Amino acid sequence: MEYFFAGKEFYFTYWPLAFLRPWPQDFMYIHLVLMGIFASFMLLGFCYRISAAAFFLMTTYLFLLEQARYLNHLYLVCPLSFLMIVLPTNRGFSLDGLLRPSIKAVTVPVCSLWLIRFQIAVPMFFGGIAKLNSDWLYGEPLRAWLSGSTGFPLLG
Repeated sequence: MEYFFAGKEFYFTYWPLAFLRPWPQDFMYIHLVLMGIFASFMLLGFCYRISAAAFFLMTTYLFLLEQARYLNHLYLVCPLSFLMIVLPTNRGFSLDGLLRPSIKAVTVPVCSLWLIRFQIAVPMFFGGIAKLNSDWLYGEPLRAWLSGSTGFPLLG
């Protein structure tokens, strides 16, 4: 964490959000621990909508801190976590369903399933299209990544 967000004077911020700055180092650790707690609450279906909203805000904050640390998978988590706030995904096997039987259901609307599928398919499709170039087709990224692992028993 300190490598990415501590002791830097300049951050490559996203244009309208140049005012965002990282918390002090100890608070960044607390931020990550809270993200894990809210993700666990979402997994268990406990206080689901509040947990999903908190997880969305905290993940998006982390993503927007520095443009130079862009990671497409973290970007995908941001819209997916937003969708998790509004979709009825806490009605099946969840603690909310046990605590409030009135919301319990064994099915969800099919549009929820298709919306999640669409949200995952679009970035994956366009990411695949972007990788159709000579470097990727000749395996150059994999060669560059594995060149640092020559001492590793199985790969080296």
